Amino acid sequence: MNRRHLLLATGLIAALLLGFLAGNKSQRGLETKPDFDAPLIGIASLTNDTYVLAIREAGGIPVVLPNGDGSPEKISEYLELVDGLLMPGGADIPPSEWGEEQHPTTKLLEEDRYLFEKELITKWIEKTDKPLLGICLGSQWINVAHGGSLVQDIPSEFGVNHRDITHLVDLEADSRLSEIFGETSFEVNSLHHQAVRDVGEGLRVVARSPDGVIEATETTEKDRFLIGVQWHPEKLIEEDEKHAKIFRAFIEASTTKWIEKTDKPLLGICLGSQWINVAHGGSLVQDIPSEFGVNHRDITHLVDLEADSRLSEIFGETSFEVNSLHHQAVRDVGEGLRVVARSPDGVIEATETTEKDRFLIGVQWHPEKLIEEDEKHAKIFRAFIEASTKAKSSATAVDE
Repeated sequence: MNRRHLLLATGLIAALLLGFLAGNKSQRGLETKPDFDAPLIGIASLTNDTYVLAIREAGGIPVVLPNGDGSPEKISEYLELVDGLLMPGGADIPPSEWGEEQHPTTKLLEEDRYLFEKELITKWIEKTDKPLLGICLGSQWINVAHGGSLVQDIPSEFGVNHRDITHLVDLEADSRLSEIFGETSFEVNSLHHQAVRDVGEGLRVVARSPDGVIEATETTEKDRFLIGVQWHPEKLIEEDEKHAKIFRAFIEASTTKWIEKTDKPLLGICLGSQWINVAHGGSLVQDIPSEFGVNHRDITHLVDLEADSRLSEIFGETSFEVNSLHHQAVRDVGEGLRVVARSPDGVIEATETTEKDRFLIGVQWHPEKLIEEDEKHAKIFRAFIEASTKAKSSATAVDE
């Protein structure tokens, strides 16, 4: 078992337990099952199952990074193995971090969590260019780790309350956050009494509440996903699906980094196929019925494969019937990919890499649901396992 698999096996224990318990409250967390080779998303010091559900639904694999005794011993391994980091909400950062005395309302983080998260986020920012999403406390950690300071108590300094209320946030029109949400003003929840004061080096303010409180920051590095928001989007998804957009963008950025750093086999099914295309810079048809005038949900149809494709080689034929459960599909094909299958109505049904020696395939249908009625659909999984076995053997040989 390699270290990625070991981390996944151990880190998922807490996540799966929370996800199982959450399943009694919401079925949303059980709808999207990410591929095993989806990006691993580390969640620091997890305290709430809603983070797990949000990451799972967005297509990532949540892995809890326990703070233990505050030791930084495993952090270097986390930096290497995890593809994205989510810093969640919690209590308050010691104000000694930016040279202030503690305010009477400040409730400090537990020592172990404080020490662990300080080291984790500092090293993540300094030593990686991987995606980072901070929520509430996590957003404050991002600012402090960049040398910024915090308002210790919003009511004392602004004369307004930001706890257990809802309010508008106004986003900068040229921000990545505005691009993600597709709008510049919307309502959010608010559970905090602290906020960013002096913005850390390399960050910019991208959202404020009407009373002037800073509600979001992001990096000034053009090609990096590093965003902190004061509200809790994971708690809002059930009432308004748009709040899932930030998690999908986070997973998209993490998927891109995962693809860039590895040449291991990758198989994407339905949403996974779409992720592959988006991670390569491609775009999607948002609604097939609206654009093609046809339905691709809950039907069966033919797919025609390119004769010179790896997919055709795997199946040993160029046309067969598949199931169809999707309403979105690839539009503009990402760089380094090629279209290898279409339905008779022209919808793109499969893509694969143009790299000759790599297994990287995305299919819009669900072969796993078809195996029982037609064994040939197991061929793609056998080919995937064969490629994965070869890749593992090659890696072992190099290590030796």
